[in-house]
Amino acid sequence: MERLEQNVIHDICTNQVVVTLDACVKELVENSLDAGAKRIEIRLRESGAELLEVVDDGKGVDSEDHAMLATRHATSKISKYEDLSSSLDTFGFRGEALAGICAMGDLTICTKTAKDTSASLLVYDHYGKLTSALPAAREVGTTVSIRDLFRRLAVRHREFTRNAKSQVSATLRLVQAYAIANPMVKFQVVAEKTKGHGAGRATLLATSGLSNGWIPAAAAVLGDATVADVKPLEIRSAGTGWTISGAISMPQGGRRTRDMQLFFVNRRPINAPKRITKLINDTFHQYNSRLYPVIILSFTADQTLVDVNVTPDKRTVFLHNEEKLLADIQESITELWAPADRAPSATLASFGVVRGGGTGSGPSKASKSKTSLGSSSAVDLDALCAGGPGAAKSMVPLPPSEALTGDSGVIDDQDTPEQDDDPLGAGDRKRPELETPEKTPAVLAGLPQSHQLSATPGQTPSPLDALGFGAENPAKRQKQGPGTGPGPGPGLDP
Repeated sequence: MERLEQNVIHDICTNQVVVTLDACVKELVENSLDAGAKRIEIRLRESGAELLEVVDDGKGVDSEDHAMLATRHATSKISKYEDLSSSLDTFGFRGEALAGICAMGDLTICTKTAKDTSASLLVYDHYGKLTSALPAAREVGTTVSIRDLFRRLAVRHREFTRNAKSQVSATLRLVQAYAIANPMVKFQVVAEKTKGHGAGRATLLATSGLSNGWIPAAAAVLGDATVADVKPLEIRSAGTGWTISGAISMPQGGRRTRDMQLFFVNRRPINAPKRITKLINDTFHQYNSRLYPVIILSFTADQTLVDVNVTPDKRTVFLHNEEKLLADIQESITELWAPADRAPSATLASFGVVRGGGTGSGPSKASKSKTSLGSSSAVDLDALCAGGPGAAKSMVPLPPSEALTGDSGVIDDQDTPEQDDDPLGAGDRKRPELETPEKTPAVLAGLPQSHQLSATPGQTPSPLDALGFGAENPAKRQKQGPGTGPGPGPGLDP
C-alpha cells in the first residue's frame, strides 16, 4: 500500500466539488451573496462552455487574501468546527469551491475593495496557485470568469456539451430560487451565442431587486398566475426557536404537480423536507384531492438549530425540533384552509407525528429530479433568431400550443402523486388567468408586441413558457395531431 501523491489527492477531491454548470454557478452566487452583493449578473457564453462569468457589486476580496483565494480549505467564513453550529451566517464555509472550479477550467478573478485604489486581475492555475496579478479597472466588487469549463476532463466535457441546453435550464431554475429567497438582490442571467446560426444575446432572467414579501418576490420570478391563489403564512413556533414565513395555496387553487414547492432555511434553498412536505400535501388533499399546493416556506432560526453540513451541495439539512414544527404547521394550515363547520379528518398521527416527541430529525430526503440532463425542458440556445452579433435575440422557440396554456415548468406526462418532484422542475397544464398584460414577470420585460406569445381564446400563455419550460413531450405532441408543434422562436429584447 502506498500513500497517494498530493497532486493526485487534490485532483480526486476537487473533481467532486463542481460536476455540473449549475453546481458551479451555485458556488459563485453564494460567494456573491456572502460578500453582500445587491446586484449579481450571470453570463453564459455558448451555454457556459466557452465562458461562465459572475459579476457582483459586493465588498470585494482583500489584497492579503489574493494568494490563498483558490487554495483548498482556505476560507474567511469559519475558523473552527464549532462555528458551524454557533456563528455561521454565510452560505459557504468549506473553502473548496474556487479550488474545485480551478480544477475544472481556467479561472481569472477581477476584484476591488473600497480601500483599493485600483482593481486587481488575478490568474490562477489548475491547482489554485496564483500565477499573475495585474492592476485593472472596475468598480468595487468581484468578477469571476471561468473559461473552457470541464475541458480538462474528456468524459465530463463531452456530457456537458451534449446536454448544455438542459444544464442552462437547471442553472436558470437555481438562480430563480435564490432570487425568490433574496428579493432585495437584483439578479440577471444573460446568455450569449457567438458561433453558428443565430448568434446573439438574450436575457433569460431579470429581477428588479425591489420586491417586498414572499408573494411579490415569487410573482416577479415565476409569474402572477403561479401565485394567483396563494395566501401569506406566518408561524412562530413557541418554544422551538423557529419562525416560518412564506405563502401557500388556498384549496381553490393549486397545481397538478409539486414543481412549485420551495423550501428555504435561513434563506438557503434546500431540498423539500420529506415529512413536512407530506404533511402539507396530505392535509391539502382533504380539501382539494386533484391538485397540489404552491408552497414557498422559509424556516428561520439560530444556526444551532440547523445542520447544513450533511451533503456536499448543502441542500439536505437536519432540523432541530421537527416534531413540534410539524404540529405547529398542521395547526396553522388547518386554520387557514378549513371552513368553520369542517375539521380535517386526518390527524398528526397519520403522518407519524407524536406531540411531545423527539427533538431532532433525520436529513430531508433529496427530491428526485424529473428533468434529466437530456430532457425536453432544455433552453434552446440554438434557436436564436437570425441577426448580427450583439443583437438581442431570444434563444428559445415558441413552445407547443398546449404548453402555452400551462403554468411555468416542464410538463411531465409520467408525473404521479407518488413521485417526488424537483422545485422549479416539472410544470403544470393548468390554465391560469393573467388579469392584465402588465402582470408579467421581469424575465419578459421589454418583449415587443410583435413577439408576444399567442394563445387561443380562453388560453393565457405562461410567461416562463418563452424560456422553454413549457416544452411538451414529443410523444405527447404526436398524439395531439398536426398543427400543435412548436412555432418559430420569438425575439427577446433585453
